[in-house]
Amino acid sequence: HVCIRVSDDGPGLAEAVRPKLWKPFFTTKGEGHRGHGLALAVKLVRQHGGSVEAHNRDDRAGARFTVKLVAARA
Repeated sequence: HVCIRVSDDGPGLAEAVRPKLWKPFFTTKGEGHRGHGLALAVKLVRQHGGSVEAHNRDDRAGARFTVKLVAARA
């Protein structure tokens, strides 16, 4: 499999936000943002047998997203 991790050094993921992360039209960015990014990403990854996880970082402030994809067999 392939594992891709993306981290930031922002405030992290609040408990109230976590259940909504993958829902279409949810955003924490305010006006002018549509909230499609994570919903679309998780849908596409799951359609191809992969998974997406979101956690707060252990080593310092920020969030970490992990995408796991399974290699296609020939």
